[in-house]
Amino acid sequence: MSVRRFVILGALLAVFACQVSAETVDGMTLHIEKLSGKAIRVWVGDYQSTTSVIALATQKGIVVVDTTGLHGLDVKLREVIARELGRSDFKYLINTHQHGDHTYGNQVYADCEIIAHEKCAAGMKSNVAVSAEIADYNKKRIGELEEELKKADGNSEESKKLRENINFLQLLVRDRDSFKLTLPTKTFADKMKLDLGDMTLELYYAGGIHSASDIFIMIPEEGLLLTGDLMADKWLTDVPGCLATFMIRTDVERDVPLLLKNWESLIARKDEINRYIPGHWNGELSYEGFENRYNYVKTMYKGIEQAVKDGKKFSEISADFALEKRFPELVGSPGFFPERHATSVRTVWCDATGAKSAAEALYSMIEKAGAEKAFKKLETAYADESNALYFDEREFNALGYRFINEQKLPEAIAVFEINVKMNPESWNVYDSLAEAHMLNGDTELAVKLYNKSLAINPDNENGKQMLERIKTAKK
Repeated sequence: MSVRRFVILGALLAVFACQVSAETVDGMTLHIEKLSGKAIRVWVGDYQSTTSVIALATQKGIVVVDTTGLHGLDVKLREVIARELGRSDFKYLINTHQHGDHTYGNQVYADCEIIAHEKCAAGMKSNVAVSAEIADYNKKRIGELEEELKKADGNSEESKKLRENINFLQLLVRDRDSFKLTLPTKTFADKMKLDLGDMTLELYYAGGIHSASDIFIMIPEEGLLLTGDLMADKWLTDVPGCLATFMIRTDVERDVPLLLKNWESLIARKDEINRYIPGHWNGELSYEGFENRYNYVKTMYKGIEQAVKDGKKFSEISADFALEKRFPELVGSPGFFPERHATSVRTVWCDATGAKSAAEALYSMIEKAGAEKAFKKLETAYADESNALYFDEREFNALGYRFINEQKLPEAIAVFEINVKMNPESWNVYDSLAEAHMLNGDTELAVKLYNKSLAINPDNENGKQMLERIKTAKK
């Protein structure tokens, strides 16, 4: 055998050996990445947007940042971390924010001090309150995915994604009954510094974008900045998961001046940072992406506040702060979509004006003054662009279904009709109005509205199913 053929054969055998010996944990591929001399991150899966767990080897013990939210999996990842670092003196667990996919494995580190922002515990408790509903959804979703898998090519990428998704959801169902809510034991409001001998961890409040309790974690000795689920400017998979949205949310408690102060202080230290690490393995972040998003929030708050002082109406502000016009560098960037940017504009406008939810106001007005007077007042406020109220498509949609659940179909139809007038380009508003008319017995109008919804969004599966159901019922 020639030397060249021997080398090629050896290389092929090496690749084959790596493929065969790839380590798995709970049926998912294990990944281990060395971030620096004293930092690693571990995660599982090749398609799911799973949380990446950071582990730091310090003089005063091992520090872990976040869990996968699957405590059965986190038990095994703790063993992997100990093996990779060659030690098992776990000292701290830090939660970057309150969401379950970062905190539901906390019980695995109950022997450690658990550190988080002071708003994290309340958010964790709120998440647990809806865990039963989520579990029921996961069980239903497993069945749907198994049906999809039967139709997929067994060796295709799609089938691999489906199998991993099914496996992941099965793990969520498996762990639910043995889950124990384990809250942080040490919290902070603005910032905190941990002296770990050969390493310093600087924790900064960064709430108000993704959740109320987000934090940045700066590790200057290792040149790392951990950003949790706040942002990414590159996606490594077509399912970005928690990194999919960068949005200023109406329903998230925030202290924007404090967020901007902390964010700006980290931008000023860019020369100390070699790498920005999002909370999920399938997203990457650059300094430019980090700075652009800071500028976005700063520009929105300062600009819209001034516009309100100048007496501009909401429609004028929305036009002035259109994504393409004001932030062209972010058009098409991960996390930015026109409809979500519009929500951000409205949220900042609400902060500047003190505007309240029109949907909530309508519900209260109906109870006090009756439906006819309430809808007239609302239409007047909408036409006048009153700074007292804001009009949100999702909130009006939820209000319509609230009336349906209360068996008040006329009120539901009226709310959905208002939503159509306010959002004529939204497929979902026609879908909801169609459902209300169908429940009211007007299937002819429901068909027209479902078809309108499908004309805007041909992928509206609910619309297709409802039309087929109406068609079948007529036979």
